[in-house]
Amino acid sequence: MQMPRLPTHARSAAPHAAEALLLLAVLALALALRLRFFFGLVRPDSLDYAHDAVNLLRGAAVFTEQANPIHVTRLTVTLPLAL
Repeated sequence: MQMPRLPTHARSAAPHAAEALLLLAVLALALALRLRFFFGLVRPDSLDYAHDAVNLLRGAAVFTEQANPIHVTRLTVTLPLAL
């Protein structure tokens, strides 16, 4: 005896539910990391993030060798701009 087939819309709902749960898990993790490791600016920032993003795309140097370690946190803003 052959099993009854589900309608097409019922079969495709399961993968979408799994994708939605995965998306929620990623967003929850991102929020938790953002709250735990928040780095706020205390004063205005004079760095030109757009210019640095263009330099990253070109493969040019963004920071000098004597750069302050704070520049590593600036890369978290600059890298998404470059992409």
